[in-house]
Amino acid sequence: MNYFIMKTDRRLRRLPQVEMPREQSGVGEMKTSIAYVREDGGMSIEYADYLERPVLLIADKFQKILQKYQPDLGMQQVILVEKQTGKQTPYCMMSPRKIVCADQEASQYDSKGNVRNFVLDPKKVADETIFLAEDYGGQMIVRLDVAESILRRDANGIWFEPVKTTERS
Repeated sequence: MNYFIMKTDRRLRRLPQVEMPREQSGVGEMKTSIAYVREDGGMSIEYADYLERPVLLIADKFQKILQKYQPDLGMQQVILVEKQTGKQTPYCMMSPRKIVCADQEASQYDSKGNVRNFVLDPKKVADETIFLAEDYGGQMIVRLDVAESILRRDANGIWFEPVKTTERS
């Protein structure tokens, strides 16, 4: 099976600078929360369908798709509000499971023990389709079928980077 790191497309220059309220830094009991977007000097903001920072946010239109592939994926609706214009953009904050999934033999590490060349061990992932690679800086990783499903729906500002995997018999 093929896996990909899901990233915000770095070619977008005016991504929203999201200010999350302190009590809303994780998926919690509340159904919807509000976060504010810092103004960008009067320039229009480019809203990507996936934002990595300050928390993992996916465009609201992808919520049902992701939960179809990973039913236990924690999601909470977040409305991004531009204070000056009042524009509201719906997103979902995600809380995927963290998994230690690097192949210890195939991955390369630096002198501090950080992964330099990450190789995923599919056996450690089991049936997870959307997860965070805890031993690779908390990168969001999705299985091929999830990436294809997102791309079929005209995703804007999402970049998928292939992940090396071990193929053992």
